Amino acid sequence: MIKKKYSWSKVIGQNWEAMLRSTSTYKPRLYHCIVRWEAPQEGMMKFNTDGASRGNPGSSAYGFCLRNNHGDLIYAVAENIGITTNMEAELRAILEGIKYCVAKKVEKLIVESDSLLIVKIIKEVWKVPWELADYFDDLKREMTKIEVTIQHIYREGNKLADYLANLAINASEMKTFRSFEQLPSMGRKIMNMEKSQIPALRVRTRKIFQ
Repeated sequence: MIKKKYSWSKVIGQNWEAMLRSTSTYKPRLYHCIVRWEAPQEGMMKFNTDGASRGNPGSSAYGFCLRNNHGDLIYAVAENIGITTNMEAELRAILEGIKYCVAKKVEKLIVESDSLLIVKIIKEVWKVPWELADYFDDLKREMTKIEVTIQHIYREGNKLADYLANLAINASEMKTFRSFEQLPSMGRKIMNMEKSQIPALRVRTRKIFQ
């Protein structure tokens, strides 16, 4: 039970007194790194995506936001997609965002997602789950129409997209935002922090890879 609850703990001894002494005095080593959203280079745009699911499968939504090299908002979406899994929600966010960029003739695009699983599948490091094969086929087709760089970002640097996805969980219709002023107050606050390069601290009990 102790090993399950405190997987980081190196418990020494088999009797209760030894285990109690070990867990009460042990302090896990903490790892940390600075995470921040960064604007793309001139001539490029960046769009951050996120999917949210309550239940997995459960009520799900996605959000994405497109910004230019000044960090200004070009377009953002928050949409409820009904009952599905978090993987499908994450994938839908990327697919719908790239479709929008293709339609608007964006030439160079950086896509950031905090789902390492989805990023590795798109990069063909990991296999595509059979239930999502059709979505990936659509995504690969859209990615041939535009110069796309896809990369992983920690959740702390993906806060605006995360906020949009959660905003849509209880929404009955798709929400779109075409300017900073149209965002709700919390969205504007997050965007100001990201645009100002205010960092977030990521702390874990396991080593953080960047």
